[in-house]
Amino acid sequence: MKGKILQQQWPMKKGRWLLSILCLMASFSFAQESQISGLVIDREGESLPGVNIVIKGTSSGTVTDLEGKFSIGASSEQVLVFSYLGFTSKEIPVGNQEFINVTLEEDLSDLDEIVVVGYGTVKKSDLTGAVASVKPDELNLGSLQNIDQMMTGRMPGVQINQNSAEPGGSVNVRIRGVGSINAGNEPLYVIDGMPIDNSPSISGSGSGISDNRNPKNPLNLINPNDIASIEVLKDASATAIYGSRGANGVIMITTKRGSQSGTRVTYDFSGSIQHMANKVDLLSSRQFAQVVNDIEESSGQPPIYNMDEVTEQTDWLDEITRTGYIQNHNLSVSGGNEKNSFYSSVSYYNQDGIVVSSGMERLSARVNAEFKPSDKFKYGINLTNSYVKNDNVPFGTGFNASAGVVNSAMEIDPTIDKFNPDGSPLQDFSIDMDNPLIISDVFTEDENTRLLGSVFGEYSIIPDLNVKLTVGFDKLDARKDTYVQSTTKTGIANGSGIGTIITGEKSNKMVEATVNYKKTWSSHQFNFLAGYTFQDFMNKGFSGSIDGFPSDALLTNNFGLGDTERDDLNSYKNSSKLISYLSRINYIYNGKYYFTFSMRADGSSKFGENNKYGYFPSMALSWKLSEEPFLRNSEVISSLKLRTSWGQTGNQSIGNFQSLSTLGAGGLALINGLQQQGITATRIPNPNLKWETTTQTDVGIDLELWHGRVNLVADYFIRNTDDLLLNLPLPKSSGFNSILDNVGAVENKGIELGIETFNIDREKFTWTTSFNFTSVKNEVTDLASSEQILQGGLPFTSDITIVTEGQPLNSYYGHVVDGIWQEGEDIANSAQPNAEPGYPKFRDISGPEGLPDGAITDADKTVIGSPFPDFSLGFRNTFRYDNLSLDVFFAGDFGQQLLNQNLLSSLYPIEVRRNRMAEPLLNRWTPENPSTQWPSGVNPTSYGGSTVNSLSVEDATFVRLRNLRLSYDFNVINHKFIRGANIYLQGSNLLLITDYMGFDPEVNSLNNGSNSARADYNSYPNARTYSLGFRLTF
Repeated sequence: MKGKILQQQWPMKKGRWLLSILCLMASFSFAQESQISGLVIDREGESLPGVNIVIKGTSSGTVTDLEGKFSIGASSEQVLVFSYLGFTSKEIPVGNQEFINVTLEEDLSDLDEIVVVGYGTVKKSDLTGAVASVKPDELNLGSLQNIDQMMTGRMPGVQINQNSAEPGGSVNVRIRGVGSINAGNEPLYVIDGMPIDNSPSISGSGSGISDNRNPKNPLNLINPNDIASIEVLKDASATAIYGSRGANGVIMITTKRGSQSGTRVTYDFSGSIQHMANKVDLLSSRQFAQVVNDIEESSGQPPIYNMDEVTEQTDWLDEITRTGYIQNHNLSVSGGNEKNSFYSSVSYYNQDGIVVSSGMERLSARVNAEFKPSDKFKYGINLTNSYVKNDNVPFGTGFNASAGVVNSAMEIDPTIDKFNPDGSPLQDFSIDMDNPLIISDVFTEDENTRLLGSVFGEYSIIPDLNVKLTVGFDKLDARKDTYVQSTTKTGIANGSGIGTIITGEKSNKMVEATVNYKKTWSSHQFNFLAGYTFQDFMNKGFSGSIDGFPSDALLTNNFGLGDTERDDLNSYKNSSKLISYLSRINYIYNGKYYFTFSMRADGSSKFGENNKYGYFPSMALSWKLSEEPFLRNSEVISSLKLRTSWGQTGNQSIGNFQSLSTLGAGGLALINGLQQQGITATRIPNPNLKWETTTQTDVGIDLELWHGRVNLVADYFIRNTDDLLLNLPLPKSSGFNSILDNVGAVENKGIELGIETFNIDREKFTWTTSFNFTSVKNEVTDLASSEQILQGGLPFTSDITIVTEGQPLNSYYGHVVDGIWQEGEDIANSAQPNAEPGYPKFRDISGPEGLPDGAITDADKTVIGSPFPDFSLGFRNTFRYDNLSLDVFFAGDFGQQLLNQNLLSSLYPIEVRRNRMAEPLLNRWTPENPSTQWPSGVNPTSYGGSTVNSLSVEDATFVRLRNLRLSYDFNVINHKFIRGANIYLQGSNLLLITDYMGFDPEVNSLNNGSNSARADYNSYPNARTYSLGFRLTF
């Protein structure tokens, strides 16, 4: 019985064991088949489609969909590996998670980054030329107003100076120095493959009120939010593909495209307030009156002001400045699939400048679309339309009533009242300047409309061979209205207001055809490009000025009310054409030896019949040492490449018809009792005129350490420009003053260094640093028959700069001050026998025979400074903790000089009753203050001195905190509609460290176009900007 019971129990026990085993197996099986879902995004919150997800140690996996979502079966003990091109792989244990959100970080090594070059793209690791890029995170700083701000101080070899801080003000962009005197130094801009003409469409201001403003920057018409990447081509191997327009470098701007990650809507907003960053310390009313009286009394003259009647009156600079406001809105929609993609945007920008009545308004729209109906054919369109309106105030530098608003505010007698008893602005006719409040009401408005775009079609004949046809167009319409009201002193002298209208129209049409062949076999990679381009440029305009208006109410809206017998009408139209043939060969052997050769032939209608065509070759070699056996397995050196290049480029940035004889109005004749206008030759022809040629040699190194933790790019270059376009003097018997010819040479040579380090890279905290250094030495090496070229540009200063062999272009030119004459010194037997104690002591350098001759004359003038810095630095640190990031960016120029015209004027201020800077007058020489550097304040004509001297040319070294940005990315992964959200606070131009005494060491008051000469004379003051912004992505 017992046995039976045991037998019965055994099956039961066995069944229980089996049941337990089955349960365990079921439990294990259930764990294995658990579905894990989630979302993969980048650091900006953008979803990543196509991310590979693999269970570690197996071949099982999946990829994310168009919205970055995934689902995969895995057990709690397993690990998921997420990998994506350009990003660092990440391993995540499954554990008890059912939903996993993953943020992938960009790979520290950016060698697989795609870089835009002329007529194509290339992997960064395959570059043979010197190319600098602005990183995408630097393009997404939110409150930047224009393209130039995106580049300033961020790339080695690229120097950007702001000519004017006014809304929409122009800038000078210089790549590897300055190589031309008359043919322009601005780089070529290429937007989405379309080379554009970036010269201003119109300039000038109208009658009566001086307007020395540099022309507005045409790039203001481009919405910065639309930009995806900026590459700067610097050496000849990169720029020679653009031939006669590549001498000053090429800036490649690529706008955003659609993606395959589904439709995405992004809204950006920023609001900013602005205040004047730096205020020049001027004399107050009582200080001004006391200084005038003291100097008059020291000269034996009676005092001008009764100090008992002088009270603290008006701070004129405060009266014409205000708090500025900026609002910036941008809405974009992008999306696509494997066959089609699109990006579209609309933006609105509005700025009220810190000077009253000044401002800027921009409205722009863009559509970029690409369609791929088959595997062999695709076509697309890039189109943007923009409208910009600038409200301006006069910015002249005239010495009398033609002065601009800041000039008037800085120099007007501070003891006079602002208003008449009836509340209207006071015009004091005892002085020669307008009340700044009246000048600020002068109506000046610029309107610009630009349509820029291209359409293209690309067909793959065979897998390795494709052809592409592009048709591009760029049309700019501009209008400038100015009305000088009858209440100005100009209007009063004229008897009425003066109206001026200037219109301009520019067009640029392009047809381009290219053939591209790529072939890879064994250890060889070969790429051949050939192409043809044709561009047709047209520029025309009209200007009309009229006075005699019965009222100021209608401004320029009805010229018919003016006196048509006193009108001034002008018009012009010109055109030019450029035909080009281009080719390029890229060859890579075994992934470590690189060779590039390019050739371009340009035919330009701008040059003489004997030199219509120019040929511009280039070649480059590079060696990737890190692929050699002795470095391939290095734990320190991840990548090391040596580069060298040579090539030639040209510069054709001169006006049309310069090689031809031209006719213009000249002379009057009495015919049949009527006075008739004559026509005369205005230019002598030069059939041999040709472009300036720049030959550049470059040696560089690209180095990556510790798998991208440290990246270094360094270059040394020599850039020689020959055949400078100069106006050579002609004998009077020719009937002409000069002829434009190719003579002279300039050399630029320098060092560039860019370093990027990933100092800390943890899951929650990262710290990156980028640093760039540029040093360029500029020298005029040949001027042929021109011994020197003197240039002016400001009132009561005839010669400001000089171009002479052995010195930098446009060096400052004047007398050297060796101190101040003191009482008891032997002045009578000096080189300045008519000087008195308190006068500047000028250095006797040279005479008629080149030796000191005991007299101070123009022969003693010499180079007293250079407008070019010895070196420039940019330094950026980015800290990120979890979703919070801080970006700090400093930049500076070191060793350059700047002519401070306000300081120069303060050395002899009194006879003309104009206010001046406080420091050189309150601390001027007196018998009781003999150790100062500042003279006594008398007019320099009384001691035969030069106006420009070493006291007024200041060291303009500066370091600026250009940008400080604190931002936060919200975690919106689980939100149904919002894909990303970011908010930020940003400050621009928060700190300036400099010994310079003027408004700002970066300004330029000279309307000199391409010229490199710079001076500071009451320009639009720079602003300190505080911004709040956010970005939402749906």
